[in-house]
Amino acid sequence: MKRLPFLIPLAVALMALAACTSSSGSRWMPPEPASPEAVWQPPQASPALPAVPVPAVPPALPPPDKPISLDIVLNVALKNNPRTRAAWAQANSAWADLGSRKSAYYPTLDIGGAFARSKQSTGSFSTEVLSTYGPYAALNYVLYDFGQRKANAESAQAAFLASGFAHNAMLAEVALEVEEAYYAYLQSLALRDAASVNVKDTQESLKASQERRKAGVATIADVLQAATAASYAKLALQQAEGQIQSMKGGLATAMGLRADIQVTVAELPDVKDAPDVQGDLELLVKQALADRSDLLAARAGTLKAVKDFEKAGADRWPVFTLGASANKYYFYNMPGVNPLDTYSAAVGVQIPLFTGYDLTYKRLKAQADAESAAATSAALSNQIILQVWTSFYDLRTARQQLDTSKDLLASAEESEKVALERYKAGVGTILDLLSAQSSLSSARAQIVKSRADWYVSLARLAHDTGRLDFTEASMSDALSPKEK
Repeated sequence: MKRLPFLIPLAVALMALAACTSSSGSRWMPPEPASPEAVWQPPQASPALPAVPVPAVPPALPPPDKPISLDIVLNVALKNNPRTRAAWAQANSAWADLGSRKSAYYPTLDIGGAFARSKQSTGSFSTEVLSTYGPYAALNYVLYDFGQRKANAESAQAAFLASGFAHNAMLAEVALEVEEAYYAYLQSLALRDAASVNVKDTQESLKASQERRKAGVATIADVLQAATAASYAKLALQQAEGQIQSMKGGLATAMGLRADIQVTVAELPDVKDAPDVQGDLELLVKQALADRSDLLAARAGTLKAVKDFEKAGADRWPVFTLGASANKYYFYNMPGVNPLDTYSAAVGVQIPLFTGYDLTYKRLKAQADAESAAATSAALSNQIILQVWTSFYDLRTARQQLDTSKDLLASAEESEKVALERYKAGVGTILDLLSAQSSLSSARAQIVKSRADWYVSLARLAHDTGRLDFTEASMSDALSPKEK
């Protein structure tokens, strides 16, 4: 009991040190929500949250008055979209983790220094107080561990492969998203132009009905019906113009830019020489199973799970280590005593006899994770086959609709022309004319949609078969798979 007073100052000093180190914020606790329906408010002493950078206009983006091509849009998007940057950072993180795990193959060397004050008792009446200080160095190395380091490093290597393939898969996803947004914007512009032509046609019909009424060969009903059709055409034009702004914002967002940034694109290109979709579907599926980055990432994830299972099995075996240390002690306030040098070297073994069944359950978990990863890869493989199958026949349908839409537009234009001439000549009714103009309006919208569908379907097939060449030329080559 007489020794307790010597421990009290030390305990007080340690408590004060702990209080100082924790005052920086590690003990900060937010207020709990008052009730389920109450709005939670952060405390005034809340830490500052990191600011979200505002997307800037990249230098590669042309001026707002200059139309940009799909290749430029893709280039800007892949560099600026936050999801591609996040996937790239995750791949770098996995690469660094691989280097960290491979460090287990190297020895560790620690150096430092210490000041010690000790009290030694040699008997009932003899005590000696020693104060020493000096540097030290320690070397440790794992001689043999029955494959623990190897499995651990190979697991990290598989994780790095998975993250790299996942980055490629994200590039492909962003590219497809941008392509869909690009052609949706072009489609909205083309629909606006078609709606403008429809307005002119209905205005001409309205003028014709008014002239016939003045001539006494038409009733007010003709004028009212023509005016109603003209109003509907104006309404459709207004809706098309409003849709343009939404599509423009969607394209800018897909590119990783602010929605209000001005982006100008060219007109929706006409499809003049669309090839017949007669590609080898089996070869396309084979190409997709070999090249799809998301499937490669899943397979790498399966490999990681297998290596984790091997690591869990190796953890049950002994680990042989080599250790060496060197110390130099100086005696404080004892100038007549020479420094003391000590050296040691030892070979040790660590045998996990009993860990509370921790290693057993870890091995069972690793085995279940490996089985789950393999099943996930198999499910993704089936999904990819379905995607290629669907996109292939969607492209074939889009190709057929192109020809049909062209024929439909040609016949609708001729029908509207004949109906207008017949009405002006007094041998046709206003209902015939308005019906022909309505059919022409639908045909114009359909040809626009068919052209956009063709390009989007081509982009989806290129994506589903695993192409990573994000250019317009690469999309055209989607129907030309190469034997692996």
